[in-house]
Amino acid sequence: MELNEEKLKELLQKEPFTRGMEDNIISSLSTAINVGDTEMADIPDIKRYTISQSVYAKELDPAAHDIHSDKNVPSIVVKLDKGNYQEIKDTRMALAYQRKIVEKQVLYTCGKPTKFTLCNTKPSKEQKSDYIDIKTAWRNKNYDVIRTEAIEKQKSIGDAAVLQYMKDGKVMAKTFSYLDGYTLIPIFDKFGYLEQFCFLYSQRNKRKLDVYDKEYFYEYILGEDNTTATLINTTPHGFRQVPVSYIRKEVAWENAQSIIEVLEIIYNIYSVIMKRHGWGLLYIKGNVDSKMKKLAGSVILQDNSDNPNSTAEFKAPPTPTGMENLISDLRKQIQIMTGTIFITPEDVRMSGDISGAAIKMMNSSAYEKAMKDAMGYDDFMDSMLSIFIEGYANEMKRSAQYSTLNIRAELDVWIPQSDTEIVTNLTLLKNSNLISTESGTEISPYSTPDEIQRIESEKATAIKETNQQQTNINNNANNPT
Repeated sequence: MELNEEKLKELLQKEPFTRGMEDNIISSLSTAINVGDTEMADIPDIKRYTISQSVYAKELDPAAHDIHSDKNVPSIVVKLDKGNYQEIKDTRMALAYQRKIVEKQVLYTCGKPTKFTLCNTKPSKEQKSDYIDIKTAWRNKNYDVIRTEAIEKQKSIGDAAVLQYMKDGKVMAKTFSYLDGYTLIPIFDKFGYLEQFCFLYSQRNKRKLDVYDKEYFYEYILGEDNTTATLINTTPHGFRQVPVSYIRKEVAWENAQSIIEVLEIIYNIYSVIMKRHGWGLLYIKGNVDSKMKKLAGSVILQDNSDNPNSTAEFKAPPTPTGMENLISDLRKQIQIMTGTIFITPEDVRMSGDISGAAIKMMNSSAYEKAMKDAMGYDDFMDSMLSIFIEGYANEMKRSAQYSTLNIRAELDVWIPQSDTEIVTNLTLLKNSNLISTESGTEISPYSTPDEIQRIESEKATAIKETNQQQTNINNNANNPT
């Protein structure tokens, strides 16, 4: 596929990430109309400010936070001999909240293996066997790891992609993101279906562009001004669809970035204040002997007067209660805005085993956020599975056989919960005939991908043994000794 300047510019167009809204928007309430009246429809007029993904990368890295260069944080100055002054070097503390928020959200969203459902109405025995084969291959090829890597990168930098490819006859996958040095450019049709996918990157000081469509992989070297593209390779990728699964959403800390910045400033100011005024003072009132004594490494000052009002006390520094309360509230607001709960050991004050209901209540906002995220990743998971099944069918030479399978893949939200409680609930549901053995087996935390097949095999073996025992009894009855 040859690219002229116009086509190249079209391929390199990417929807920008945005943050904030233009503030000179006229309120829709400024015009009065009668109830029931209509007005001329217009194109939406909402303007937002573009933001580079480099800003996300900077916010994610504590070493790159603005607090390190903030001139408004006070410092400590000491007076030296001869009236000179010297500023004491102060270490700035950047808080890695963005990275911890990403880790927490990824844990809740991806903490469990992918949940598969065979959606064929009346699956045959062969289809059930193929379904187990697909699930086992997904696990053996570590596709849950690939899935988790992609979601973690998306939450860290805004978007990510999973490319699946055939190598030595086997299907494989790799994740890509801006953090890996790639600008990801999806090209959709007007209905939102992926038509082409571009990877823009630099290799050996050359700007390169890889393009995937529904049949081929094209490799280009770009000119410095992005007006020319030299095609150096065209290869069939072996899939009947674009072999890329793309995901794009806001970063995990988007709603709390301003709060995190304020917290870092307040935290560093608080640190300086405590270093400057946080030392206690031994105050002695009376006639103190100029000669000092030492006892067990401590300095002893003795009052020689007979004044009954003589005292010695340790003066504690004033506590900046207001600032401590503000820091505590900012931490709470970060958790609320991001749906991320940070539970430390001192937060848990209950003894004994904690029930699943109590755990869910403690983590309710994180659980709700994870459920919403999991639904938002449905298209991404379906795309990954569809491409994987096609690639694995090519690998196993079973394209026609696997094409009849209708399998759904989705993320199963994780939350800290007792496995014993889950198994007990499943047992009660099964005994009450409210759940099937097959559904309970799929939900059980101890099940393997082929657990249902194992149960059926055990049942068949038990029936065979029972029949054999009955045959032996009959033979003994017919042939008494």
